[in-house]
Amino acid sequence: MRKSYALVERVPGLVDFQLNLCMHASHGKAVLKGIYLVNDKHKFHLRYNEPICLYNEPDNNTPTNKAEIKLAMPMIEFEFTQFVEDRFKELLCKKLEQSQVDILGFEIPENSFKCLTMAGRLKGKLDGINFSNISLENWSVLVEYGTDKWTHTTKTELKSSIIDNNKTIY
Repeated sequence: MRKSYALVERVPGLVDFQLNLCMHASHGKAVLKGIYLVNDKHKFHLRYNEPICLYNEPDNNTPTNKAEIKLAMPMIEFEFTQFVEDRFKELLCKKLEQSQVDILGFEIPENSFKCLTMAGRLKGKLDGINFSNISLENWSVLVEYGTDKWTHTTKTELKSSIIDNNKTIY
């Protein structure tokens, strides 16, 4: 598995990310059952109210250490996190409209590579004024794959590229 991961904190508790992930199926066809961003040290509350790649959190108000990614696109070299907040969302939504891939059931044929780009927004719950904190460090990607009869998981640490919000492109 090859990967790259970039984060930009727009304001505390509002983090945009891009994950580029290449997967290889070496012992038969692999079918994706889920991809998750996992923080290995911190739990967080997430609020999902935007249609960007992420699954809506169950409304149980319990902190979690992972966020499920539902949508991707064929891998692109374009770096969404380099753009300001509004352009990030605008460009990402436009690209998803053109080439959206549902992760659940995505197939990787035996002895082949498939590369995906996933991007989105981690938004902490609101306490009325501020978002709850989202850590910028200690992230991993967890991939579940298999067939109807079996499921395997693999988890890999992500070396984050943390982008300075003041240096993003307009």
